[in-house]
Amino acid sequence: MYSIETVETVMDTIDVFVFCKDKKSRYTFCNERFAEAAGLDSKEQIVGKSDSDLIWANQYDFFREGDLKVMTGQPLIQVPELQIQVDGVKEITTSKSVLLTSDNSVGGVIGSFIENTGKTFVKKEGLFDPIKNRIRLGEGFSEEYLTYQEALVYFHLLHGMPNSQIAEAMFLSNSGIGYHVENLKRKLQCKRRGDLIAVGISTGLTHTVFDVFLNK
Repeated sequence: MYSIETVETVMDTIDVFVFCKDKKSRYTFCNERFAEAAGLDSKEQIVGKSDSDLIWANQYDFFREGDLKVMTGQPLIQVPELQIQVDGVKEITTSKSVLLTSDNSVGGVIGSFIENTGKTFVKKEGLFDPIKNRIRLGEGFSEEYLTYQEALVYFHLLHGMPNSQIAEAMFLSNSGIGYHVENLKRKLQCKRRGDLIAVGISTGLTHTVFDVFLNK
C-alpha cells in the first residue's frame, strides 16, 4: 500500500496537470505542475480559489460550465481546449469526471489535462489575406472566409471571454457580438459556442488567428 506522500510525489513529477474542485468550482487540490501553470508559488495556494482568481480568470464562465456538465453526469473525456497560462495561451486536452463523497453523493470534480502546444500534427488551417483583411478558411470549410471583425471576435472567444467582455473590448453591442458568434458557428460548422474552440485546435486554425492578432 502506497502512502499519501508517495502518491503526491508521483503526481508532482508526472507531466500531467491534476486538480480537484468542490461543487462550487472552488479548488481543493492540485499538483505542482498545475500550480505553476496558474502562476502560484505552491500548490497549497490553490485551496479555496476558483478560476476567477487565477491567471485564466477570463475563462471562468467556460470552465464553470464544463464543471456543471460533469456534475450532472456528462464527463469530459480528452476534450481539446485553450487555456491562458503564465507564459501564454496553451493548447490542452482535458478530462474531467465527477468526484464522489464517501456516501456516493456528488462532491465536486476531479480532472487533469496535458499540454499539446507544439505537439499537434495538423497543418495550420486558414490563410490571412492582408489585402482584403480577412482569413480564408480553405476547402475544409467550403472556401468560406472570416472577416476581420469575425476573426477578432474569434480571437477573444478563444481566450475564454464572454460576449459582454468582447463587446466592451471591441466597442460593439452585445447583440453585435452575438451576430458575429452565430456567423462563426455557421462558417466553422459548429452547433455550440464551445465547439468553436475544439474545431480551432483540431484544424490548426487557432495558429492562424493568433498569428494575425498577437503579432500586431
